[in-house]
Amino acid sequence: MIKISFTFGGIPLFVRGTFFRICADGSLRGPEGSLVASYTSQGWRLGGRSCREFEALGPLFLRTHFADGRREHLGPYEIIRAADGALFSRTHCLGIFCTNRAASPGLPEWSEIAFLERDENARAPGTSRSSTRDPSSPCPPTHGPRTTS
Repeated sequence: MIKISFTFGGIPLFVRGTFFRICADGSLRGPEGSLVASYTSQGWRLGGRSCREFEALGPLFLRTHFADGRREHLGPYEIIRAADGALFSRTHCLGIFCTNRAASPGLPEWSEIAFLERDENARAPGTSRSSTRDPSSPCPPTHGPRTTS
C-alpha cells in the first residue's frame, strides 16, 4: 500500500492506495480514478486546503509517460516528494510534471506519472490487481490545456 502525506499546519494527513497517478491535467488520482488533489500555482489543493508539496512513502516505483508516447520505469524509491512542479528523491530532482515550471536542462518532462507498489515489469503473469481500475489505463480525459491558477 502506498501512503501519501500532505502536511497542513504541521499536522500530516495520510491518503493510502494501491497506486496513484499525476495526470496531464495536474490532478492526483487514486484507484478508481478518484480525485485526491489538484496541482495549482500555489501547490497541491486537497479539498478546501492547500499545501506546497506531498510525500509518497514506499518502497514505490514510478511509471512515467512523455507527451510523445514514450514510457520510463524508475525505482524503487523509499520516498518521493512532489513540489514546485517536479518530483524529487532524497538526493535529487527526477523530472518535471508541470509544463508551467521553469525549464531545467537535462531533466525529463513527463505528461503523466504513476506511483506503483511494485515494478510492473516484474509482475508475474496472471497476477491480479486489488483495484478494478488498471494503473496502466489512461487518466480521465482532460478538457483543454492544464492551468495553474
